[in-house]
Amino acid sequence: ETVRPIKINRRADIPVPYQEVTLLGTGTFNLSTSERSSVLQEATAKYIPNDECRQAYDPERGVSYGGNFLDDTNLCTHGSGDGCAYDSGGPVIVKGSSSNSDDDEPLLIGLISYGVDCGDPVYP
Repeated sequence: ETVRPIKINRRADIPVPYQEVTLLGTGTFNLSTSERSSVLQEATAKYIPNDECRQAYDPERGVSYGGNFLDDTNLCTHGSGDGCAYDSGGPVIVKGSSSNSDDDEPLLIGLISYGVDCGDPVYP
């Protein structure tokens, strides 16, 4: 495939709640190993609205990052795919027609940063 620059999202309406997003990285597959992938990996998740994501981390439920860990500059994802250790800084994109962009190109919507565990089925 051709390597080329990716467009950066500048639209407030992308992504839409529960839209499929793709995370890319060369991190570990779980936290029990430090072995990293030598090949770029791709995981699929859904964008979760921040207010819903904050509710999942309510300290009364036993999991909290403390303070206001999620502000308007962050986006939250959840699904069968997830980033893991050493994926931080990797791109989070929407692909092709799902990007709602004028030219159907992939669109960078964020960067992988932090989360609880890797691929946790309960917490985004």
